[in-house]
Amino acid sequence: MNNPETREEWEAWGNSLSPGDKVIVTGWGSYNLDQVKKKTPSGWIVTEKHGAFWQKSWTPGYFQRGGLKSLIPVTEDLERQAREAEEKRIEAEKISQVIRKARAIAQDWAFNLSKSEYDTAQKIIEIFEEGNKTDE
Repeated sequence: MNNPETREEWEAWGNSLSPGDKVIVTGWGSYNLDQVKKKTPSGWIVTEKHGAFWQKSWTPGYFQRGGLKSLIPVTEDLERQAREAEEKRIEAEKISQVIRKARAIAQDWAFNLSKSEYDTAQKIIEIFEEGNKTDE
């Protein structure tokens, strides 16, 4: 489905949605796949991941309060883009978690290292120096 254009078309699209229907949440140049969780009697559409959206009286479309994100119908292309973006976000978060864990371990080692652990300190230096060589 192409994006509705008029306020009436947007309203008809919003009225056609049911819990479990897929929607795209867009904002800041990104597309996120979401599902309708519920619709309120006052016309709000609540999604599983991104909260509530409503149709403003002065403009067509469904928007979050504050207007930073909006709901649009799912197309095959947008769904593909949203899935690819989600995979990239998940991979980036995994990488960040590993790096944060490594930093925490390194800080803990450095803080708790005593003079009696000279050999361990040398091994740590070797590991870090070897890691820096592969990054170059």
